[in-house]
Amino acid sequence: MKIQVASIPEEGIELDFSQKEGWVRDMAAHALKTFHRAGDPITGHLSVFQTMENISVKAHVHLPVHAVCNRCLKAYDVEIDVHCERLFTPLFESQRRKEQEEGVEKELTQEDLNFSYYEGDEIDVGQALAEQIVLEQPMIYLCKADCKGLCPQCGINKNEQTCSCEERRLEESPFAALKNLIKK
Repeated sequence: MKIQVASIPEEGIELDFSQKEGWVRDMAAHALKTFHRAGDPITGHLSVFQTMENISVKAHVHLPVHAVCNRCLKAYDVEIDVHCERLFTPLFESQRRKEQEEGVEKELTQEDLNFSYYEGDEIDVGQALAEQIVLEQPMIYLCKADCKGLCPQCGINKNEQTCSCEERRLEESPFAALKNLIKK
C-alpha cells in the first residue's frame, strides 16, 4: 500500500485492513513465501501520522503461518502477531546528514532500527510491513518446544514412535568403552 504524503490529513489515517485488499495479499505472499496460502485470513490495523515532513507509521498484523518443523518435518499451523513502528523521513535530509557525518562511527540504537527514508511523495507501507514480518520469523520452526525430531538412522518421527537405533548405536560406538569407566 502506497500512501501519498500530501494526502495525509492533519488528524492522520486510521485504517483496518484484511486479506481482501490486494496489497495485503501481496505483502503476506512476499514476506512468508511458501509459508503463506492464498485466502488465509489476515487482519490488521494501520495508523499514519505526519509531523512536518516526517511520517509515523504504526501497524499491527495478525496472520497464519503454515510452517514445517525443522526437527521432525511435520507441517503445522501457527498464528502470529506482528507489530511495526516506523518513522519515515525524507531522503534528501539524509544526504546532508551523510555528508556531515562521513567517516564517523556510530552505534545503532533501537530508534535507529525503527527508522526509514522515503523518496518522492509516497511511502510504501506494505514493504515496511513485509520487512517486519520477515524479521519476526523464528530462526527455526518447531512444532513444539520439546520436539524429538527424526531418528538419523531409520527416519521415524521420535515424537510418535520409538526405535532401538539409538541403543544399538551407543553399543557400537568407539566411546562405549568409556561407559564402563564411569561405572567403576
